[in-house]
Amino acid sequence: PISIVSFLSKMIGKFPSWLKLVVTVRTSLQEIIKLLPFHRIFLDRLEENEAIDQDLQAYILHRIHSSSEIQNNISLNGKMDNTTFGKLSSHLKTLSQGSYLYLKLTFDLIEKGYLVLKSSSYKVVPVSLSEVYLLQCNMKFPTQSSFDRVMPLLNVAVASLHPLTDEHIFQAINAGNIEGTLEWDDFQQRMENLSMFLIKRRDMTRMFVHPSFREWLIWREEGEKTKFLCDPRSGHTLLAFWFSRQEGKLNRQQTIELGHHILKAHIFKGLSKKVGVSSSILQGLWISYSTEGLSMALASLRNLYTPNIKVSRLLILGGANVNYRTEVLNNAPILCVQSHLGYTEMVALLLEFGANVDAPSES
Repeated sequence: PISIVSFLSKMIGKFPSWLKLVVTVRTSLQEIIKLLPFHRIFLDRLEENEAIDQDLQAYILHRIHSSSEIQNNISLNGKMDNTTFGKLSSHLKTLSQGSYLYLKLTFDLIEKGYLVLKSSSYKVVPVSLSEVYLLQCNMKFPTQSSFDRVMPLLNVAVASLHPLTDEHIFQAINAGNIEGTLEWDDFQQRMENLSMFLIKRRDMTRMFVHPSFREWLIWREEGEKTKFLCDPRSGHTLLAFWFSRQEGKLNRQQTIELGHHILKAHIFKGLSKKVGVSSSILQGLWISYSTEGLSMALASLRNLYTPNIKVSRLLILGGANVNYRTEVLNNAPILCVQSHLGYTEMVALLLEFGANVDAPSES
């Protein structure tokens, strides 16, 4: 599979000398970039880089000096001397591991009075970004039932391939209801409770406040608390149901998205043995009954130049024509274009389903 690392490994020698790259990678994944000829800066090794330490110190100083609320909530016995400041600064820098996001969110909690440091041990301070998110959610959703009300909305948001409008999320939630529907006013109340986590963009779609929060909702490191974990598979199911009920009006990109969500939802898992039909066949039937544009989606420009092998297989199982003509290379067949581009996996897939190797372009 093509990744940013494999692309860079293959193409870095062809880049012009004036093109400079800034590439980030997690400390735990350094092995994947060991062969790349890059100068490295470790943002989490404060003891090795004085400049990083100074930058963090400057940010901490700025937040404290610019907010009387922060000053009041970190003062021990109403006093804020240099010794106290130095100890707090050192503690926060160590916990941050170079993360300004951690520092920002922690100071936001202190400024709003959710964290009041009345002891020099600083036991109330979250020790990681994960704990910051846990604290935020605990304050916003004090009971399991309060979180259960918004969890379907988060499931849809984490499963979607792009930001969605409130109306789209609302329709997706109701696509999973067999009896009764969620009322718009009720939905808006739930969305309002999520407004600090799902922020509205200028185009009126919702995006997560930060990619790390989205990741925290669906995955935790070993040993971390699993409270507030979401279920992306449920979100994929709801979105697949919504796309399926658009009465055949899906465009090419939406058909690709439907295929993606059908595969991720995997709702026929465990059903194959009971009905005697493989889940892949059932998924193919599902998409074939949901849209008439399977061949056009298979030959769409996006799927030609960045092909999704699994979704393409699903489209073909649903009835897409493997010899369908594209809009490029003089209306060449899909096989011709994929061969021209060198996508061997896609070529193998098309041949597996009987694509004509002798089909010419129109001119």
